[in-house]
Amino acid sequence: MRIFGVLIFLFSAQFILMAEGPLQNGGFTEGLDGWKVVGTKAAVDPGIKLSGNPVLKISIEKPGWNRVSQNLRLEPGAEYELIFYLKCENVVRTDKKLSGVFVSLSNGKNILNYGIDGLWKYSSGTFDWKKASFSFSSKYFADNLNVDLSLQLSTDAIGTFYFSGLRLKKKEPSAKQLSFQMNLFPMNFLKGEPFGICENLPGVLEIGGKAHGKYAGKEAVLTLDVPMFLTLSGVSESLAPLRNGKWEPLAQKCTEKEISRDGIPYRRYTVTFEKYFHLWFGSNWYTQLAFLKAEPGSTGKNGSVYWTFRIGDEFQKEEKGIIRILPSLKADFAPCKSFGFLIARPQEVHSPFPELEKRATEFWSSLSQKPWKFNDAYEKENKAYTNAVMIGGGDLMFPYPESRRNRTALLKSAPADVDDKGKILPRIAPWYWLDDPEKKCEDYLKAAIREWRTAAPWAKKIVWDFEPHPFGLDKGGRTRFAKEMNLSSVPSIDDIQTKYRRLYFDYMVRLHAKLIEKIAGIIRREAPGTEFWLCTDNLHASGERVALWCAVDASLSDGVVDGHMHMPYYSGTRYFDDMAYNVQSFRKPYFPLVDPAERLLRYYQQYTPRKLCQNLLAAAALGGAGFGLWPDNALTGEYYQELLRGYGMISRAEKFYTSGKRCEERFTFTFENTIVKEVRTDSGEKVRIHFPDFFRSIRSVAHALDSRILFTLFNYDEKRDVILRVSGKDLKQAFLVKIPAGGVVTIDSAVLPDQEPLRKELEGFRRTASDDLFREYKEGKSSIFWGATAEKIPVLKLSNGTVTAGIDTFSGGEIITLRDEKGNELLNGGFLGRVSFYDPTQQALPFRTSGIGIRNGVPFIESSAPVLPYEGADPAPNPLYGLQVKRTFALEGNAVLVNISFTNTADKPVVFGFRVGNLPRPGIRFGMKGLRVKAGNVDVTPESVENTVLLKQGKDVPFLEKLKRGIWDGGSLRDSASDGVLTDSMTLMPGKGFSGVYFWNAGPFKPNISVEFLSDMSTLQPKQSKSFEYRVETGK
Repeated sequence: MRIFGVLIFLFSAQFILMAEGPLQNGGFTEGLDGWKVVGTKAAVDPGIKLSGNPVLKISIEKPGWNRVSQNLRLEPGAEYELIFYLKCENVVRTDKKLSGVFVSLSNGKNILNYGIDGLWKYSSGTFDWKKASFSFSSKYFADNLNVDLSLQLSTDAIGTFYFSGLRLKKKEPSAKQLSFQMNLFPMNFLKGEPFGICENLPGVLEIGGKAHGKYAGKEAVLTLDVPMFLTLSGVSESLAPLRNGKWEPLAQKCTEKEISRDGIPYRRYTVTFEKYFHLWFGSNWYTQLAFLKAEPGSTGKNGSVYWTFRIGDEFQKEEKGIIRILPSLKADFAPCKSFGFLIARPQEVHSPFPELEKRATEFWSSLSQKPWKFNDAYEKENKAYTNAVMIGGGDLMFPYPESRRNRTALLKSAPADVDDKGKILPRIAPWYWLDDPEKKCEDYLKAAIREWRTAAPWAKKIVWDFEPHPFGLDKGGRTRFAKEMNLSSVPSIDDIQTKYRRLYFDYMVRLHAKLIEKIAGIIRREAPGTEFWLCTDNLHASGERVALWCAVDASLSDGVVDGHMHMPYYSGTRYFDDMAYNVQSFRKPYFPLVDPAERLLRYYQQYTPRKLCQNLLAAAALGGAGFGLWPDNALTGEYYQELLRGYGMISRAEKFYTSGKRCEERFTFTFENTIVKEVRTDSGEKVRIHFPDFFRSIRSVAHALDSRILFTLFNYDEKRDVILRVSGKDLKQAFLVKIPAGGVVTIDSAVLPDQEPLRKELEGFRRTASDDLFREYKEGKSSIFWGATAEKIPVLKLSNGTVTAGIDTFSGGEIITLRDEKGNELLNGGFLGRVSFYDPTQQALPFRTSGIGIRNGVPFIESSAPVLPYEGADPAPNPLYGLQVKRTFALEGNAVLVNISFTNTADKPVVFGFRVGNLPRPGIRFGMKGLRVKAGNVDVTPESVENTVLLKQGKDVPFLEKLKRGIWDGGSLRDSASDGVLTDSMTLMPGKGFSGVYFWNAGPFKPNISVEFLSDMSTLQPKQSKSFEYRVETGK
């Protein structure tokens, strides 16, 4: 039996060798058998291994002809993959382009030479092991498939290099790639979470995707299997195209039959799409809608739905989602009278299914009287709604056929817009719209208005979606700019992006304001009695007040519009603060839009149903005129629940919001379920700091009406409930109120919450809470103590008597304040030590303090974080899950020492790479003048404008691959600012393991330059650890 087993092993090994392909002994397990050596010292060194595998060492001491080779025969028409591992030591090349180490495939006439970085990219210098993988077709070698594979150094170079794991394998033909991708939104973003359908309302799923549109004559079919508690009411287009001279939504052909899946009865619907589907499927504007209806009495039921899709003989594999039936929704409040609601495209209303339209309209009308909607070109007046028309883009595109034809003709005769890359855009230059020397634009607009007034005389509101960007960079636009700014010559696009960037931005903001004024005037003259609303990017309370991408300052147009319907497409405290700022900035009504049904993940993931409710209440409590959903209502039922809850709260509070007087400044809001310590801020002010730190996550609004006060209270902390004590002289007595995590509550001073349960909850908190969290340390000149920034952000401060660093322990755990020996602040809104993985799907690391102390006079703080699973109930496994990260900050002399270590606690290898971000801000005391970062021969200044990646010779990392790479010598980086008299500086000194550095550059108008070290890619075996470190010296 033992002999038999050995025979089997030998046979299996021979089979494996044969299966590797035409290359023999590519792993050098048999020394150099099968290889021919010419002009070089080549040997398989038994003392060197790569993960236990043999290594071929080749040394070239003098330039000359050299090769280690073997002859192969390739198969005709086959695809191959060439794989090898390469390491170089002091490989010195000339300035010739093709100089260095390479692997060659040649039949004497046709040649492919691969270095570690690709075809014809030879390798040189010194670097550790790297893996290369390249694909090619034997068709390249034409009729001669006898090929020499050789390992070579170009004849002008010298040095030592190593090969291991060389393989040449034939690739199996891959399955035919589909020419389309059908998505069922929002199922494709839910990641296994159920899609909710309220029992009395239709569930809307949107059928869209990517395709090339060349499907004429091919049948397109969707198969949808649903549990028996669901029915498919129908499928129709979201936007009806012009078909046979008419604009009418079309119901697609659906058939139904009962089937069984794993013994469970199901309904199978087969939807066959009509011919026009083939023309437009895959276009952004064209989708189909599937309307699902819950059976009566099905509340609480859950079940899987399955779908497949095919066009012709191309089949997309079956996919699966979960449906959950939610309770019926019915308002127990009167619709809001003053606070409006917009559903941009209520999909049921735009469908050919009257019963669905009735149900949806009843729901939307229960929120607010006469809710708004935008009308399609083919629609008649719908008296249940406030009918409005939206016109889009810089060219004011109306949704009517003659207007569209006229715009196409206008595009051919007017100068086109040009962007900041010099690309010609399919729209008219904005300066030409404004100046309109031949009145072509005005004539177009007047004709379009007449067509609109004829087609929809009852639509008395028009909304212009204007998101122009600061372009207009065609020659005519640049000439106009030069004339207005009294420049001696017409600047190039590059000149405008560098020398005149801010000047040009401000110029375009003014130009856009004048254009809005002109358009408003034409509309008022041509359509008297019409309200003209502007839709653009909103103003911002922090950072750039006017978004740099948009270049529209809506406040400049406040006097010429009837209302503002802008786009704060986000949530949280940023939404609240921007909402307050915009209401204060405008005299005209402000009616914000949000986009939870946007079919782009970066927008969709901005929201949850509870966040939407917070946005809604913030809009109402802060004085907004209404709240709108863009682009439609393809939403899970939980959003409907929160809309109903939110509008119910607003309905009951509407008198306060419309007639009451804001008065929150008369009250004190104290966090009670926190541990408290009194400290001094950097400016010397005494403040109380709290843990948990609710300071940044709580917002409050109060309205006084008659003798009552209405409080609207927001908790933007998504993990912790907060108990507030509200006090003030206008209250008979202070009271407690609990705001759930991620929630909002309204409290009428005449009807306070029951205080006894809240008092008992606080007593329990105080019994178990420990003030050991705020422990402080002292040893010689070194100390660790608590303080706060000038903005009252709590920080744990480390000091060694020379430098002092403040760590934001209650948030990201980074250093956010750093004072040098003279007490000068070097960060002031910046940071040190922010860790981010190259993998963009990873969540932010949740660092928590794990160690504090003073060791041999060196104060330090350690924080730890696990890599979290991907978000969602049923996500794909996170390949970095199991990685533990520890970050240590310590002070030594005039320097901060930063150490970041990674430990693999998983039972399989983990491959990762990361960057560690630093945003120094030296010179804040003199306006950060002369800011620059010196990296060897590279000088980065705000005037450089561009973001930059510098890498060590022969290194590369999977980060911003499209960004141009420069060379970094691996040395220190000096970050400084000077006004000619005063100088602040720090030097960042990297340790081992960093391949490069990235500089994010905010440009000259808001000087900020980040210094971010880029790591090598690392592989950690189970229980293995790896550390990286760098040093930040102040005053150097």
